[in-house]
Amino acid sequence: MQTEKKLSIFMKKHPVWYGIIIVAFCIFLLLITIDKDSNSTGNVIKEVEDIQQGEKECVSDWSCGSWSECSSSGMQTRICTDLNNCETNLDKPSEAQICTAPKNYIKKTYDDTCKIFDYDSKYTDIQKEKIFEEEYESKYVKWTGTISDIDFSVWDNLRMEVMMSCGTGRIYMNQNQYDKLILLSKGDKVTFVGRFDTEPTFKLFGGIHFILKEGETWKT
Repeated sequence: MQTEKKLSIFMKKHPVWYGIIIVAFCIFLLLITIDKDSNSTGNVIKEVEDIQQGEKECVSDWSCGSWSECSSSGMQTRICTDLNNCETNLDKPSEAQICTAPKNYIKKTYDDTCKIFDYDSKYTDIQKEKIFEEEYESKYVKWTGTISDIDFSVWDNLRMEVMMSCGTGRIYMNQNQYDKLILLSKGDKVTFVGRFDTEPTFKLFGGIHFILKEGETWKT
């Protein structure tokens, strides 16, 4: 109460100074408020700038493992990891590629196949199918024989027929072999390579009738 009485007396005696004090105090409070807002805004801007700067500085460092072996379907894969963990796939190297599957050759003579797949062999049709699937299908062989004919099939595939020790082999040739085949005549001896397959039409009559596809040949 004593303080309030003194303040009241001062206001009556010195109204001008009292007004100046009040105005100065208000200006002081305003300056404090502005300074706080300025610091808060500055902090927000700094945080945004730090985030942006961090995003700019994160550059992926890709490290890739070795390619896997070429699969039978002709694909290779590998795993690539970003050592900087930038959480982006930007500029990530490929993790899959097409490759040429290695040819799986088997050491079977034409006589071996005759003993199994001829009509008068001791094996039943289902036995022949099982043997073919397990030991021959999709595998490659390299044989030598004598040309009996070269022509085009009804599907315009290059086809070569070769006389072997116990019958005639049929090989469907790659189209890029035409320039070599055009130089060959009946009776020429050739060495050829092909992949085992079956002729679907012979399934209608039972048994296995194998052919060779992807054929390549040269004169010997």
